[in-house]
Amino acid sequence: MTSLTTAWLLSSTYTTRPLRSTLVAGTALLIIYLTSGTAGSSLTNWSLIVPCAVYAALLIVFLIQHNKNKMTIHEISVNDGILSIPRFCCKPHSIPFREIKSIEKYSISKTNSTALIGRFNNSPIFIDKIGFSTADDFDEFVSFVERCASENRSVEFTQSPASIAGRSDAKSQCAIIIISLTWLVSYALVCTSGINEISESAIAHGALTKDTFKLDELYRIPSSFFLHLNPFHLGLNVLTFAIISRNIEIILGRARLLNILILSAVSGALLSCAFSSYSAVIGASGGILGLLGAYFVMIVRYPQRFPGSISVSRRSITLLLTLQLISDIIIPGIDALSHVGGLLFGVVYAYLITRFCTAVNCDSTSPVEIRVALGASFLYIAGLVYFFSLYFDLL
Repeated sequence: MTSLTTAWLLSSTYTTRPLRSTLVAGTALLIIYLTSGTAGSSLTNWSLIVPCAVYAALLIVFLIQHNKNKMTIHEISVNDGILSIPRFCCKPHSIPFREIKSIEKYSISKTNSTALIGRFNNSPIFIDKIGFSTADDFDEFVSFVERCASENRSVEFTQSPASIAGRSDAKSQCAIIIISLTWLVSYALVCTSGINEISESAIAHGALTKDTFKLDELYRIPSSFFLHLNPFHLGLNVLTFAIISRNIEIILGRARLLNILILSAVSGALLSCAFSSYSAVIGASGGILGLLGAYFVMIVRYPQRFPGSISVSRRSITLLLTLQLISDIIIPGIDALSHVGGLLFGVVYAYLITRFCTAVNCDSTSPVEIRVALGASFLYIAGLVYFFSLYFDLL
C-alpha cells in the first residue's frame, strides 16, 4: 500500500492558518517586549526602533510569501512510502509512514476539522480540513494515512486515538479548570490595585517560611501553592499546568494527577524549608515540576505507546527540563530547591507506577490513591480558606 503514488490537491487558503499563527505569535512577542520596560520611553531609543523595524520587515516578507503561495499549486503527495506535506516558508515535511504512530481527527467547528499526525520521537503535525480542495479529499487523506501507518507500526496504544479525541471535552478536565480558576481568583483577591503584584500582607500571611511546619503555620503549605507574585508568574504557571496536566490526566488518571501535583508541591516545600536560603517562597512551580517529571518518565518508559496528541519526543521533554533547571540556577529570586523537590517526587511516583503497572492499565488508580487525592485536595482547600480568613481579618 505505501508503495503507491497518490496526491491530494490543496486550496489557496492552505497557508492562511500558518500565516495567522506566525503573525499572532510575532505580535505577542513584540507587545511583551515593548511592555516589559526594556525598550524605554524615547522614540529615538534603538531598543525600541530596531525590534519594530525587524517586525515590520518580517511582516512584509511573510505577506509577500503568502501571496506567492496563493498563486502556486500545492498538494500533499505520497511516493514510495514517503508522505510529503508542503509548509509555509519552509521545505516540505517528508515523513516515512513507518515514523507515523497515529492520526487523530478533531472537529474544530461545524465547517472545519483538523487531523493531528503523531510521529515517533518527533513533534506532531496538524492538517486542516479547509486546506483541502474538497471535504471528501480530507476524509480520504485521513483514512489513507491511518491505513498505511497501521500497516507499518507494530505497537498498540494504551489509549486509542479515538478515545483521546472523545476525552478532550470540558467535563473530562474539570479538575484542571477548577485548579486554574482557583489560582486566578486567589491572585485577584490579594493583588494590589494595579494588579502588578500581590500585597505584602498576602506574602506575610501566606508565603512558605522556615516556621511553616509549626502546627499553627501548616496552612502556609497550601496557601503558598495558590499565591503568585505577579501576572507573569501566574500566567506562566497556569499555561504550563494547562498544557501538561491534560496529558497527565489522560495517561495516569485524575486521581494521580492530583496526587502528583499536590504531593510534589509538599515535597518541594519540605526541601525548601530545610535547605533554601529564601525566607519566603510562593508559587505552584514545585507541583508543576512534579507533573513534568512524571510526564518525562512515562514518555521515556513508553515512547511508542501513546498517540501524538498526548506525547512529545524524549528529546523535547529533556530539553524543556534542562532549560527549566538552568533557569532556576541562573535567574535570581527562584527557589530552585522547591522545584527540585517537586521534580524528584514526580519522577519517583511515575517510576513506581511503571514498575507495578503495565502500559495498558497505567491509568487505573487504586482505592488508596483515590483516598489520598481526596484527602489532599480537602486539606489544601481548607488551608486556602483558613489563609483568606486570616488575610481578611475574619478570625
